[in-house]
Amino acid sequence: TYVYLESDYDCQEKAKSGRSITVTLTNRSCHYGDHFKTGCFCCPCSRCHPDRQHSNRFYSSLHAFDATGQQLYIKPYTAVEQEGRDIYMREGCNNCHTQTVRPLRTEVLRYGEYSKPEEFAYDRPFLWGSRRTGPDLNRVGGKYPDSWHYKHLESAQSMFEKSNMPPYGWLAKNRLDTGYSFKKTSTLGYGYTESDVNQQIAQYRSTVTDENYPSKESRNKVTPPELQKELTEMDALIAYLQKLGRDVKKVEAAK
Repeated sequence: TYVYLESDYDCQEKAKSGRSITVTLTNRSCHYGDHFKTGCFCCPCSRCHPDRQHSNRFYSSLHAFDATGQQLYIKPYTAVEQEGRDIYMREGCNNCHTQTVRPLRTEVLRYGEYSKPEEFAYDRPFLWGSRRTGPDLNRVGGKYPDSWHYKHLESAQSMFEKSNMPPYGWLAKNRLDTGYSFKKTSTLGYGYTESDVNQQIAQYRSTVTDENYPSKESRNKVTPPELQKELTEMDALIAYLQKLGRDVKKVEAAK
């Protein structure tokens, strides 16, 4: 049983006492009383706080807790992952790839654990999709190394001859624009400070430009020399793809 709570002391105490407060998140709606409006996320325990007014603010502290008060696995995107998500949407990747594994045996066998509603708490908008020209990507995170993604994005046909996916090698030739990264994460309510965002960007840049980066050879093949020490749009897109489903896999592995 999951308890969706704002992570303040009172709510955690309610979780520890076993008082379940559940909420269904569907199409960015909260169905837990008439005062919850479509298009926003609200703390469900506002029902326990009558004086709390309805707010369109998405609580950045929204996490999942079990009945013992143990925090589970909902995590917001990092600044780089969010930039990659924006590129994913900009290029229309969601037109050919779904991001939801239905609770059907055939889908679970192919893609992994079926999708849970709390996975999408930080998604604005949802990218569930309804058409699979390409495979579902909800569990693609960690399935392949970064080197696989660099090669695949450059030319899917080099790996799958009959693939109809267009080449995206040009993304490696575009320097990633992080000028609005903090504003994006702030607007989306991720709870990061500007320092956090700058640190996330610097840390990921350090990772992919390190001499010991496992996918260095593949990255350098598609990235122009003048950008090999910078973050590119392809780097950000791969960071986003590697995030998908990864938290769920960690929880399942820990069971």
